[in-house]
Amino acid sequence: MGKKNFLVLVEGAKAEPKLLQSILSIYDMSNEYNIFSYETNLYSFYNRLKNNDYLDIDGSIPDDLDLPLVIHDLKNTPESLEIRDEKFTDILLIFDFDPHDTNYSADILHHFLTAFDDSSDGGKLYLNYPMVESFWHLPSPELSQDDFNDLSIDLECLKNKEYKELVHCNGCRSNSEAPESIKELMKKHYQKFNHLNDISEYTEFNLQSNVLNHIVDEMNSTETIKVINTSVIFIYDYNFNLV
Repeated sequence: MGKKNFLVLVEGAKAEPKLLQSILSIYDMSNEYNIFSYETNLYSFYNRLKNNDYLDIDGSIPDDLDLPLVIHDLKNTPESLEIRDEKFTDILLIFDFDPHDTNYSADILHHFLTAFDDSSDGGKLYLNYPMVESFWHLPSPELSQDDFNDLSIDLECLKNKEYKELVHCNGCRSNSEAPESIKELMKKHYQKFNHLNDISEYTEFNLQSNVLNHIVDEMNSTETIKVINTSVIFIYDYNFNLV
């Protein structure tokens, strides 16, 4: 197997890079990953693709979209020029669900998941529900996996912009950011991802789409959102033996 060179396109400039760097340092993989902050959400990204005629006539995202090239076209910065000219073996996209956004659309998310479902062929999208801070949302270190599988928040919490405060308040964040604690949190999210696929009535080949469908259906019927960070699953996709 040749040397891997990953581009990781993330939504934010602080939270996502910090989390990813913490995880990558644990597995001594930092040198394989190039993190680029797009600094906008998927809905705005989609609209920029639309306004710049990158979409197919039906609104879908072309399977052969050259993401590094497009990113430089849209950002036009020295940093985007570097990724345009770099050769990557894999591309990962890590973005938030953000259902409280005024431009929220499940259809847009499905367009992205359909176009980006293979890291070595165009890119693979990982969504965080409701946002990247969900990784740290552990009300108690002793919370069982079954209870974590059921962990949800009210949609109103997002609309009122209270979620980040909730996660960072006492008792709502893991007591430690030590490597072993991070690994345990990663496993909890990975097992919840598998659980949601097991109970989902959807049977799409793309497991990320199954989870999205399940979470959207539940949100529409109960106005609650399952808490799960799927971005950490990229580690297990890279090497299942790390589970």
